[in-house]
Amino acid sequence: MQRNVKAAGVRRLVLLLTISGLFLACGTKSGPVGGGIIPEIEVAHDTLMVSGFQADSVASYTGKLTITPIGKYTDPIFGDVEAVAYIKPTIYSFSLDTTLDNSYSMYLDLMFDTTQVYGDSLSQTEFSVYKVTELWRSNELFNDTKPAYDESVEIASFTRLKEDSIRISLSQTWFAEYASFVNDTSATQDSSFVYDFYGLAIVAKGASSKISFPVPTASAFRLINEDVGDTTIVGLNDWGYSLDYANKPYPANKFALYNSLDRFYSFSLEEEVDSLTIRNLLKAELILYQDTDLLESSLQANSTRIDIPYLELKSGITNGLAYGLQFSSSEIVGYLDESINGYRFDVTSHVNSYIFDDPSNKTLYLHMNPANGLLRSTLLYDETAIKALKPKLILLTAK
Repeated sequence: MQRNVKAAGVRRLVLLLTISGLFLACGTKSGPVGGGIIPEIEVAHDTLMVSGFQADSVASYTGKLTITPIGKYTDPIFGDVEAVAYIKPTIYSFSLDTTLDNSYSMYLDLMFDTTQVYGDSLSQTEFSVYKVTELWRSNELFNDTKPAYDESVEIASFTRLKEDSIRISLSQTWFAEYASFVNDTSATQDSSFVYDFYGLAIVAKGASSKISFPVPTASAFRLINEDVGDTTIVGLNDWGYSLDYANKPYPANKFALYNSLDRFYSFSLEEEVDSLTIRNLLKAELILYQDTDLLESSLQANSTRIDIPYLELKSGITNGLAYGLQFSSSEIVGYLDESINGYRFDVTSHVNSYIFDDPSNKTLYLHMNPANGLLRSTLLYDETAIKALKPKLILLTAK
């Protein structure tokens, strides 16, 4: 692939610091201390255009994250997305002499992150709660995993606008099934609960124009003994979610990034850097420009996307691509510089590894981390953009 290399010129940086020569008019005598002037330093700025980005995707882990999204939204750029939550109560919140009977009512208290919304912040969303009908575990749950649930019987329903918490009354039929596992005193109680009780799915029904973000660790089931007024709080034993993306209309000549890892990019700086003969690199910076105008103009009234303050570059992933991108430590972080609408990555160490060695990990992965469960996406200019907006590597060297 042809690589465009552009030298942006040489700027002279003259350092005129005389170690002994700063006289502040204070009437004291001063003589030379170090004697002389530091020699003039010539600094070069070289700009290399970067290309060769390859789009990729992988299913991300969605079990037991901080946030569990629910709802549906049609994003004019990033397509249709539906998020379904899966939750399961524990059976270990009761004393040994507790027997659950029909004097109890069961509720789900959902707590929401009200600082974040994806979609129309003023719209209402209706949800149905269904019984899950197949085994799932959070440590085996990916965003493209969708355990089956029974839509023929609604366990509960609720509507959310922007409440920070909602109490949902669950059907007595489903409670009775749960109670049978709590009341089981056999030696197989634990295994029966793990393998035969599958929990609940929370699914948006009808039209929906936003994604909401429950916080599982702050949410809980609530059992109330209506006869005596006693309340037992039952924590969540397991949780996770599935994502379904469809109809992605983003422009073909842009980099579309999803933090669900539905799209990320791999590339290498090998061709750009291998031709260099410099050994006195002061700084290397990769800049990727965001298409802020299209991102902002495409949003409908009252709709928002979640801010993306930084992107990540990783390499040397050996423990599986999904796990490595999601959970390994960030190697290089690119922070958004709003003055240029671009992300700046300090890649000095990576470039130096080419200059002084032959790096074993040449492939870089550009992505957004999905670790907390919030849904983010953005649009970057690719190598077909106008010259000023192409991905570029800026080198600062001492001559």
